[in-house]
Amino acid sequence: MSTPRPAPPTAAPPSPAGPRSGLAHHAIGTGELVFFVVAAAAPLTVTAGAAPVAIGMAGPAAPLGYLLSGVLLIVFAAGFTAMSRYVRNAGAFYAYVGRGLGRATGVGAAYVALLSYNAIEVGLLAGLGRFAESALVDLTGLHLAWWVWALAGLVAIGGLGIMLLQALAALAVVGFFRRDRRGLPAWRVVAAPLAACAGLAVLLVLVCRHFALLTNAPAGVNLALLVPLPLVFALGLAVALRIRRRAPEAYDRLTTVDAERG
Repeated sequence: MSTPRPAPPTAAPPSPAGPRSGLAHHAIGTGELVFFVVAAAAPLTVTAGAAPVAIGMAGPAAPLGYLLSGVLLIVFAAGFTAMSRYVRNAGAFYAYVGRGLGRATGVGAAYVALLSYNAIEVGLLAGLGRFAESALVDLTGLHLAWWVWALAGLVAIGGLGIMLLQALAALAVVGFFRRDRRGLPAWRVVAAPLAACAGLAVLLVLVCRHFALLTNAPAGVNLALLVPLPLVFALGLAVALRIRRRAPEAYDRLTTVDAERG
């Protein structure tokens, strides 16, 4: 009697193809990692670099300013992180503003961001000029021109612009979740963002009213430093509306490009 042959082994069924998770092979190398680390350290460098100026101007009250700013940022972060789940874009604040307050407002915010971050870079160099002036005054008794102090005010202009962006982003959180909170508590997507927006608005008004303390410059120079912020915001609005009129398809893509798409 012949013995039955064993059945040939069957190949394992192929695994169903599903959406890829994670990064592609060699997506991030040494250069990219170094760039990320340097970029993350930059805000700390700015904070540390501005600390001597803040302490020199405010004295013992400077730590209180840092504390209040930190609390306000924590309140701001509650709504911002809630919205970050639904905004996949490398445009930072302007993308959030565009999703919550409309594309035209988002483009205006992008123009403000461009001005603000460049002003901070120039203003930090001007901050060194303040220390240079102090050294010259101590050594020679010679005072530099007021424009040296006015250039240092660019740091404040950049800070004002970023505060404006944060206030708009906080308001955008409320706008984004106004119809559907997506199961999130009201304190996180309504109360906290509104409180952050109100606090930032108060700080904006206070800084503008006492801007001369930061620049030690004439009123005309202070006005010239403050005017560009609303001007570039209005310019961004005008550009966005022009795009909407001439290229509706391009307008529909503003502030909505997925950062993970090729």
